[in-house]
Amino acid sequence: MNQASTPEELATAETSLRDLLAASLVMPVVLVAHEIGVYEFLGQQARNLTEVCERFKLEPRAAEGMLSMCAAAGLLHHYEGRFELCSLGRMFFLNDSPYSFGAYWDMLLKRRALFSYDSIKDAILSGTPSFDRIFQTTPHSEEEGWAEAFTAAMHARGQAPARVWPTRVDLSEHRVMLDIGGGSGVYSLEAVRKWPDLSAVVLEREPVCPAAQIFINKAGLQDRVRTHRGDFWAEVDLPQADLHFYSEVFHNHSLEQCRLLSQKSFAQLPPGGRIMIHEMLLDEEKNGPLVAAAASVNMLVWSPVGKQHTFKELKAILEGVGFQQVETTASSGYFSVTSARKVAQC
Repeated sequence: MNQASTPEELATAETSLRDLLAASLVMPVVLVAHEIGVYEFLGQQARNLTEVCERFKLEPRAAEGMLSMCAAAGLLHHYEGRFELCSLGRMFFLNDSPYSFGAYWDMLLKRRALFSYDSIKDAILSGTPSFDRIFQTTPHSEEEGWAEAFTAAMHARGQAPARVWPTRVDLSEHRVMLDIGGGSGVYSLEAVRKWPDLSAVVLEREPVCPAAQIFINKAGLQDRVRTHRGDFWAEVDLPQADLHFYSEVFHNHSLEQCRLLSQKSFAQLPPGGRIMIHEMLLDEEKNGPLVAAAASVNMLVWSPVGKQHTFKELKAILEGVGFQQVETTASSGYFSVTSARKVAQC
């Protein structure tokens, strides 16, 4: 058993433990600040503690604790008695930012019961998602406005990685991208912006397509991106495309289900066509990274079978159904794009 043998090793280990303990408090405080409007207030101009207390009717000790936590998280900067937003805060926490996570933060707040200790414990011990048990009186598929709210949240979450992914791969040979389970179409919109000869079809179920159309119209790309109402599992004939793109779809499914998805794509793609899978991958030993491991726990809460996969697992699936030239390319942050080709038979 490995134990710290020197005071220096013990100090380093204890620091890591304290960091872990503190991490449990970061997001609740960050979300409180979002919910009451602190970021928008500081986005207007730098403010001192008294101004923050007066605006939000907070006791100084509480306000200082909240602001210090947000500063430690890299969202704020405290200088000469005034708090101001850092670039990270401006990019992801201001409503008028093109990369605002606002709709996603709102969804987390509305569904915060899912991420309580009791909810996560229940999901781990039962092996079944907490979502349906916590919200069983109002299934998300039937909740009024859920499709629009969820689509907006996923759009917010996807804007930054969507901007990056088409700069990491060469799409010049492709003409039509089928964005399977593409939600708002955020990944399609950025792909066609980057590659002028490319058009895209967002394949989604009925409740999501009208919500996606709003984002497509707002982008002014109706002539190059369209929606197609359908269920990939059920439809025999899909819209013709030479590129099948899945962003954060495979993590909703088991390896066997991912194999079936890959098999269907292989059957539908023309010779020379490609499949691309945009995901956060676990390392081959599944020791991390921490963000990908956390994403697996997140799927445990939401999905009966979902989890993050490794590149080796995806490669085995893709080659097993007939794809060749399987490779992965680093994309935005923890994301990567795993691609493979349906090689023409001689």
